[in-house]
Amino acid sequence: MRFRPLLLACLFSLLFGIPKESKECVTYYKSASLVKKPVNINQYDSNIWNTALIWHGKISVRDFAVMLKGQCMQESEMNALAMRNELGYLSGKYAKTVNKTARALQKFIQIEYGEYFSVYTLSTDLSRSFGLLQIMGQRAYELGWRGDSFYDMETGLFNVNIGLFYGAKLAYQNLERYNYDFTKAISAYNAGSYTARNSDYVSNVFKYMKRFEHDFDKFH
Repeated sequence: MRFRPLLLACLFSLLFGIPKESKECVTYYKSASLVKKPVNINQYDSNIWNTALIWHGKISVRDFAVMLKGQCMQESEMNALAMRNELGYLSGKYAKTVNKTARALQKFIQIEYGEYFSVYTLSTDLSRSFGLLQIMGQRAYELGWRGDSFYDMETGLFNVNIGLFYGAKLAYQNLERYNYDFTKAISAYNAGSYTARNSDYVSNVFKYMKRFEHDFDKFH
């Protein structure tokens, strides 16, 4: 259910109030949940192409761009403000890693920006996925993103080019990891590692890739 995370967030805010540093997040979350699907699904083709130029590695720019666009459609329906909570990362085996990252990010923000955010707020933000490729905050941090807010439209993951940059970096790492097997790489992008359990996800991405296979011919 697309609105379930939003309902949970609203319930939490009613019970406990909204921390000052989280209000911006709630504003963007409402936008991401209510924005209609874009009429022109090709509006980010140049952004995707330019990102593919950076990360395509051993495969053609065109093939990587088609893969990225297919994943964008599957992950966000080409909604640059899309965001979802990855609630599993706040508990279980990932909680310690996220908490450790939150403390490191808290210190970084205090030193570089003179701002303070609680570990809870940062852990929550690290456990959210953002933008066209729904790159998770935790993964973006591991891949090198640094800033004072994931929600900043200039330096955060809602910035189309920044979100694509880190999502594409992760996508190409998965291609290398699985010896350029697109099926396994796409599966791993969704699940963290290859699994047959998300075959529907992989199948949908491939359907989009087939649909978009000539969309980047104009850049040759």
